[in-house]
Amino acid sequence: MKRIALHWQIMIGMIVGALIGLTVNFTAGTRATKLTGDRLPADVQSVEILDTPNVVRVTIETPEGTTVRTVDPTRSLPDSVASLEALETSDPRAYKLFQRYGQSWARRLGAAAQYFGGLFLRLLQMVAVPLIVTSLMTGVLGIGQADRLGRMFVRTITYYLVTSLLAIATGIMMVNLIQPGIGGQMNEMAQAAPHVEGNIVDVLKDQLLNLIPSNPLAALAQANFLSIISFTLAFAIFTVIVGGRTAEVIREFFESAFDVMMAMTTAIIRLAPLGVLFLMMYVTATQGTAVFVSLFWYMLAVVLALGVH
Repeated sequence: MKRIALHWQIMIGMIVGALIGLTVNFTAGTRATKLTGDRLPADVQSVEILDTPNVVRVTIETPEGTTVRTVDPTRSLPDSVASLEALETSDPRAYKLFQRYGQSWARRLGAAAQYFGGLFLRLLQMVAVPLIVTSLMTGVLGIGQADRLGRMFVRTITYYLVTSLLAIATGIMMVNLIQPGIGGQMNEMAQAAPHVEGNIVDVLKDQLLNLIPSNPLAALAQANFLSIISFTLAFAIFTVIVGGRTAEVIREFFESAFDVMMAMTTAIIRLAPLGVLFLMMYVTATQGTAVFVSLFWYMLAVVLALGVH
């Protein structure tokens, strides 16, 4: 029997994950819980928890009064935060009560699916840096002539600067025109990311600065891909310039390492259908059909940007 192509397996995983997630979201996405008695801390009289796909509300009654904590990623209100991670930071007690007593079955399934999907993403992240380093080293060392490398280096830098300028300009234009993230739910990493303002020239200057890592080992540890690529290219070029037995030993090492990394990457990619299934199950179980609205605008922005670029 002919094996199904990988891209079709990924598509099937995406559809199955979405169907499972949406079914659970529609049937078990809402839960209302009221707690009193011995299960609560001594200073808490009662707790009411409402968990819906869009809003989480925790109402805590104490002798001092009533405290309401709301998680709503779509609106900014008093005593409201945009994510459960932000609730954990601002009010750990409310977060713990929700996690222990108030989660809907859809959110519990989403958390489990997120865990397994996260394992797949970590596998991809694990091989990304070694694969980039070994493939670049193998490619450059395979050329084997310093004069050819010089011409290639000039062309590569020119091509990079020109395409980066066009890509940045196109990306800024499309994002401001379509605004694909409006109304979407940001995760904790997106919320914590610093907001940087500047024009295209400033962005290009920063990119050029990032080409030169102050510490190559730190760049590898932090997965700073631009710095990794530039240092790897420089190392490979000077390996060719040195030549001789040194270049031969380094070339053989990285060719062998590249073969191993390709085998490892191929094995991980075979898990992509399961990884996509779990990730799609997570977003649809916790966010419902709203995720497809944000995804549509994102895909539209990407397609238009690629068409212009």
